[in-house]
Amino acid sequence: RVDSKGQGLLGLEINLQPRDGTPFPAALTIGLARDAGGRLTGLRWLLRDITERKQAEEALCKAHDELEARVQERTAELVKANEALRREITERRRAEKESERQRTFLRQVIDMNPNLIFVKDSQDLYLLANQAMADAYQTTPEQMIGKTDADLGTLAEEFAKYRQDDLQVLQS
Repeated sequence: RVDSKGQGLLGLEINLQPRDGTPFPAALTIGLARDAGGRLTGLRWLLRDITERKQAEEALCKAHDELEARVQERTAELVKANEALRREITERRRAEKESERQRTFLRQVIDMNPNLIFVKDSQDLYLLANQAMADAYQTTPEQMIGKTDADLGTLAEEFAKYRQDDLQVLQS
């Protein structure tokens, strides 16, 4: 290699073993030494202990590997959770379709019955009414929901009697 001043450079990483010590990693940089006329006069050597840098690199690699393992583990957990959610969504959709099918069937059964069929709450509001009941009020079953007999045009005298009958049913 050549540095910015046109000097030849060589960089190496090596392991050194001192005679009486523990081996350690080192960075060795060798450069050309030239005189003022540009003639080669020798070599310059720079030796640095890079133990801390190597330890930091190893720690970084270990942290990266641990993070990668956690990412893979978490990804596997998320895949399982997504699969479970897909199954739950599928089951819920199936149950909703079945519930709708049953509601439609119940609606057909009560609408085919010529008797007046209805359900009210304790405030006298219609929660359900069949077609015969709606026909009696000249409306639709859907328009009766949430209304009282008075809302549907029942005369006050009739409303009082209907209310009394409804209360008796609720108390029995």
